[in-house]
Amino acid sequence: MERKRLIVSTQLMKFHPLFLFFLIASLSLQALVAETAPRENLPAATPPLIPVATPTPIPAPTPSTTPKASPSPSSSPSVAKSRVKKTPKTTPKQEKGKIDAELLKQAATQPLSIVISLCKQRVYLMVGEKIAVDSPISTGKKGHETPKGEYMILEKDLNHQSNLYGDFVSEKGAVVKKGVSAKIDTPPAGAHYCGASMKFFMRLSLEGMGMHAGILPGYPASHGCIRLPLEMAKAIYTTITVKTPVSIID
Repeated sequence: MERKRLIVSTQLMKFHPLFLFFLIASLSLQALVAETAPRENLPAATPPLIPVATPTPIPAPTPSTTPKASPSPSSSPSVAKSRVKKTPKTTPKQEKGKIDAELLKQAATQPLSIVISLCKQRVYLMVGEKIAVDSPISTGKKGHETPKGEYMILEKDLNHQSNLYGDFVSEKGAVVKKGVSAKIDTPPAGAHYCGASMKFFMRLSLEGMGMHAGILPGYPASHGCIRLPLEMAKAIYTTITVKTPVSIID
């Protein structure tokens, strides 16, 4: 706009010199008024608001409800030992003996023989080729193993007592010490040796090995003899005769 005015004024100066004077004075006055005039109160430019990110509150950790694992017994040897229950020792079960009464009736007319199996812990009374008595047994324990071999019945003694193994008893008959050896142990004062009872004894050797009624714990436990249940020992004892052959095998 000012430029247009100047162009017009310049063109007018060509026509009247006095006009130049008034033009300059007018322009000067306008400039003065513009400088002294109060400026309009324009609102100051405010910087744009930058949104400040408010921190998201972090929830406080809640205690875990998962129960703490208790230490296993294996982590503490003392605890483990205290918790382990000792299982009582059980006697191994042996199959009960069998007696064929009808076959035993033929014993007087048939050849008799006895077979003893150490690994099976069984004794068999044979009438001919058949088994008349099948019984569990207990043979010699470690260190006193029953020897294998071929034998025969040398003697029969209904109420035999061992001259090697037994008990020390007092004068009144009370047992002072059980399971002694007549060759090794010495009886205390006032006591004497009493040989172990071996009812229905059937001798196999001069050293004292034989078959007789006794305790069967389910494993080899004797000092070399062959123990049988009382009923089975009686059945064999009353059937066989002296010189009946006996085979002791694995």
